[in-house]
Amino acid sequence: MTTRARTASIIAAGALFLAVPACGSSGDDGGSATTTTAAKAKQTGNAESAPSTGTKIVIKNFDFAPKTLEAKAGAVTVENEDGTNHSVTADDGAFDTGKFASGTKQIDVTKPGTYTYHCAVHAFMTGTIVVK
Repeated sequence: MTTRARTASIIAAGALFLAVPACGSSGDDGGSATTTTAAKAKQTGNAESAPSTGTKIVIKNFDFAPKTLEAKAGAVTVENEDGTNHSVTADDGAFDTGKFASGTKQIDVTKPGTYTYHCAVHAFMTGTIVVK
């Protein structure tokens, strides 16, 4: 192989090396249907690590945030940012937003206790509300 051919090969390999990591490196899947479960878990971070105090649950990237919400008795707002049907349905039947693709719904949690819930459309989506 001549020096010119070797240099061209090295340049081409370098360009390929630089181009490949750029594919999808932004973390935004742009709505791609090929995003893996592991990638979605990475995007949502440590949602399970610590309870959050407040009155709002956000549905995004086929996940609930926070995974555990500590709330006072009263209304909790649920916001769907996915643009596809989801629900917040208590495992014990205490509340249910019904299916909705966008916007907000409200659920009432009036009694102290721990309520586990799921999405009626996507059973792998689960969360917990702790009412104090």
